Amino acid sequence: MPDDSAVPGAQPPRASGVGDCDAPSPAEVGALLESMSDPVALIGADGRLRLANAAYRELLADAGVSEGPLSAAADIVKLRDLRGKPIRDSDHVLTKARKGDSIRGERVLRMADGRDRVFSLSTSPVRGDGGAVLGVAVVWRDITQQIARERALRLLEDVRRGLSMSGDLRRAARSVCGRAVSLLTWVDMAAVFALDGDELRLMAQSGFPERAARLLPSMMMQPTHQTSIALRENRATVFQTDRDEPASESSRRVIAASGAATFVNLPLASGTQRFGLLTLASRDPHSSHPDDLALLGAMAAQVGLELEAVRRREQAETERSRLQAVLDQLPEGVLLFDAGGRLVASNRSAEGILGQGVDPSTQARGLAARYGFHHPDGRPYQPVDEPVARAFSTGRTVLGEEQIVRRADGQELPVVSNVAPVRDAKGQLAAVIMVFQDITSLREMDRLKDDFLSIAGHELRTPITTIHGLAQLLERRRDRLDPATVNSALATISEQTEHMTRLVDELLDVSRIRTGRLSLKMEAVDLVDVLRSSIEQTQLQWPGRIEGKLPGSLPVGGDAGHLKQVFINLLDNAAKYSGPTATIEVTAARSHNRAIVKVVDHGVGVPPQALGRLFERFYRAENAALYAGGLGLGLYLCREIVESHGGSIEVQSTLGEGSTFTVSLPLNRGRASRG
Repeated sequence: MPDDSAVPGAQPPRASGVGDCDAPSPAEVGALLESMSDPVALIGADGRLRLANAAYRELLADAGVSEGPLSAAADIVKLRDLRGKPIRDSDHVLTKARKGDSIRGERVLRMADGRDRVFSLSTSPVRGDGGAVLGVAVVWRDITQQIARERALRLLEDVRRGLSMSGDLRRAARSVCGRAVSLLTWVDMAAVFALDGDELRLMAQSGFPERAARLLPSMMMQPTHQTSIALRENRATVFQTDRDEPASESSRRVIAASGAATFVNLPLASGTQRFGLLTLASRDPHSSHPDDLALLGAMAAQVGLELEAVRRREQAETERSRLQAVLDQLPEGVLLFDAGGRLVASNRSAEGILGQGVDPSTQARGLAARYGFHHPDGRPYQPVDEPVARAFSTGRTVLGEEQIVRRADGQELPVVSNVAPVRDAKGQLAAVIMVFQDITSLREMDRLKDDFLSIAGHELRTPITTIHGLAQLLERRRDRLDPATVNSALATISEQTEHMTRLVDELLDVSRIRTGRLSLKMEAVDLVDVLRSSIEQTQLQWPGRIEGKLPGSLPVGGDAGHLKQVFINLLDNAAKYSGPTATIEVTAARSHNRAIVKVVDHGVGVPPQALGRLFERFYRAENAALYAGGLGLGLYLCREIVESHGGSIEVQSTLGEGSTFTVSLPLNRGRASRG
């Protein structure tokens, strides 16, 4: 049988073995019991209540038991242990007492108002003169609030431990829901909602039936909704399904699908920090004491702070990922140090320039020695002289610091670095950022420009000198020169003038291309006519042989003048780098709606290392200057003109054997004039 009580007013048993003069009277025993604040009862071996104090009688009333022992009302009080399991017959107080055993433990009782209360139970058998058990003394101590606090603190500690290890907000919200269901005995379901503007957005749930879980995200808040009140007034609210009316049809559907009898809404907020709402639900009716709600509210406020911290960490990580994505797109190397000089961010370009991975544990001090930064003349930096160290020590920006990076693979790269302090809203140093750029290509461009100016000067000076000399000759000795000499001089002047005109035209075309102002007059053009004209013009100026294997026609859309410029440049190149008796082959054919033109020479060829740069502006292969002059613009212009026609140009070459330039242009493709 379950527990311990019978009707009040029965006589207490007397223990034998104590003299009558020493034994307390019933009145004295009753007075002693009444002085105790905890519920106390003496129960006979027959299970009847022999003596009980006022606190015990009040407990019977709260449990809804009017008479008879609690054991007769087991279905009402639902006697259980802390895990919710019913008490076995072998663990009842009388059963234990008859064996001479005492009990120290916790019991859960269901009160008449539907609330569960937790008690610490202490029993001791009462023996007669012969040692026989006459009954049992029972003391109940209400520890409901203590247990609730312990569980809330345990829940809070478990949640905080879980949240501190979680960088994902939804995972953190699931952790809160799962622990609430497992640690709060009356809770069967839990859901966490995040405040998004004026709306609640479901983050996670635990325990809700599948249909209710699907409906939760669509639950709309109304002004009279208990969730709205909880958030607006920053206090816990309780919804009893048998008493309260849902504020919206969506809420009604969720309530019906969940099968819950009680909902408790707890704002996840502390002060001005509002994260959202924690909703707890139980299938059985649950009446929360104001102290319980206050404790749950305090716990929810702390959980709200923890969830808000997770959200901020998640947002910070998202922003960090976005920043990293931006940094990784930059061609410059970037190193970002916090106020303590610790590296907090770098990018792929930094690793590419330095020739090694950037260690996350890198410190600002000693950066130069670690990654090979040197002065432009090769001298190593002293720690205090490094640009980053100077920015930290002076708080000033370092601009345009030229350096050399000596990489682990032995390569030296020239870089220019800019270092700037980053300050917070109060003007305090928060970080230092270093941005450095590989200027190898800029140095190469400067060299090419210098070479170009030198070559351009030479290329222009030669025809000018020739023209000037012949002009002086004609001016001074015109009357004494025979007509053949005069005609030869005039022809040379004309030829040199055309040469200078081509040089100037090339320079102007480069300028127009760079500024997007190259004008093309697009019209229907027969590419075969362009090729024949180019071959004839080149053949007049070159003693070698040009063989053309051309079809009847190749109609393309393009600018005839600029296309002719392309092929004259290619033929001129082939002639310059071939012997005077060599043969140049020009073929044209149709292939997949494209015109394919090949210019093949058997000259000196191009070094393999120069093939990839042959169409760059100002670039000339190392062996080119040995055979002919030029500005390094011809092939650059060829590529730009061909590509502006929707075509492509490629080169294949073997050093010492010759080169093949292939031009591909779309057939029957007209375009509007652009300029």
